[in-house]
Amino acid sequence: MKILISWKQYQDLDKEVEEETKKLGLEVLNGRERRGEIPTSIAGKIGDFVFERQRGHWWVKGDLSIEIANSLHKSQLGNNFKFTPQDATPDKVAKWKTKEGGKVVLSAEKRKLIEGICKNAEELFIFSNNPSEIATQVVDNFQIHSEEAVGLFIETLKKHNLA
Repeated sequence: MKILISWKQYQDLDKEVEEETKKLGLEVLNGRERRGEIPTSIAGKIGDFVFERQRGHWWVKGDLSIEIANSLHKSQLGNNFKFTPQDATPDKVAKWKTKEGGKVVLSAEKRKLIEGICKNAEELFIFSNNPSEIATQVVDNFQIHSEEAVGLFIETLKKHNLA
């Protein structure tokens, strides 16, 4: 994957990122806020997944089931999928989220702690002693470090009817 240089003119970056996005078969999203390592207003999208180009990788945001994330991590291209924090496994970064609404489900034991920090905790989170009864485990953001791995990711989404 090409390393992009962030000090290029915005128009040049937008054109370059748009071409790369189309080449990968992603829908092009124009007019986004310029931020991150590569200040471009272009992003890519397939299904519910948004791809933001960074210097040497794509930052992907979207809810991917823990089973699919683990299969990608264990694949031959697994070292091209990075989970935050750095080099974590999908199991370590997965969150419980409700299928409808995408609310994060936290253990009931965390309720007092979260309510002490966040005034509208009830609006943002669901607290449960059995999250598996109301939610699924997902990884919601990660990095992909090669075009080949992006291709595998897109194929995997299509295979699971997520694209």
